[in-house]
Amino acid sequence: MTVRSVTEGAPTGYAVPMITSTAAMLAGTETAKLRELPMPSWAFGVIALACFLALLGVLWSFRNTAARYDKPDHGPDH
Repeated sequence: MTVRSVTEGAPTGYAVPMITSTAAMLAGTETAKLRELPMPSWAFGVIALACFLALLGVLWSFRNTAARYDKPDHGPDH
């Protein structure tokens, strides 16, 4: 597969459009629209921490559950 330059015509490879768009972006010919985050960046970390703590609470509430519902082993005497 041969890759022709942009001046020769339409590019045939995948690398050429990416290189030309990156070069155009770096040259400043295109203005990129930046999207704002819906909240401050630290708030995403706080939300993730709260979710993990909630999951830890659910996990903690089921501690020792298997031992409570396990049949007791009284040995060969009983």
